[in-house]
Amino acid sequence: MPLWELDGTEDYKKAICHCLKTKPMYFEQLLLGYKTHEIRKNDRNFQVGDKLELREWDGGYTGRKLFFIITHITNYKQKKGFVVLSIQKQPSNIFI
Repeated sequence: MPLWELDGTEDYKKAICHCLKTKPMYFEQLLLGYKTHEIRKNDRNFQVGDKLELREWDGGYTGRKLFFIITHITNYKQKKGFVVLSIQKQPSNIFI
């Protein structure tokens, strides 16, 4: 289902928020908009429309976090059990 069809539907309301650790070098790339995907082990059953809260981790949480929505998922040419998540940056208030 395309992302723009999720607003106001039951599918959008069922979307899960995944809180994940992100190393500082990747966090900066995400913050600046250079990085628009995540490669992750699919141990959480990621779905299009799910929310990501990516929290900067440098041996402990730094307090910085970014919010995204998963717009596309593929496992093409990935290690077994891993996926590529295409993500779109969101304003933080979408998760409040």
